Amino acid sequence: MTKEVMKKVMKKVMKKVMKKVMKKVMKKVMKKVMKKVMKKVMKKVMKEVMKEVMKEVTKKKQGKR
Repeated sequence: MTKEVMKKVMKKVMKKVMKKVMKKVMKKVMKKVMKKVMKKVMKKVMKEVMKEVMKEVTKKKQGKR
């Protein structure tokens, strides 16, 4: 095998390896990002839910009087 052929083969191999590595890395990153996003979303949702619940509670209290 000549140096040129070796270079070509190495490039192909590197591309394949890089793709695999990138996939793994992306999966990990996505998981972390998703966790953070979910936390933020859940906080917002919980705030909204609590607001609605409080509204209902105050309405009921006023209705009893």
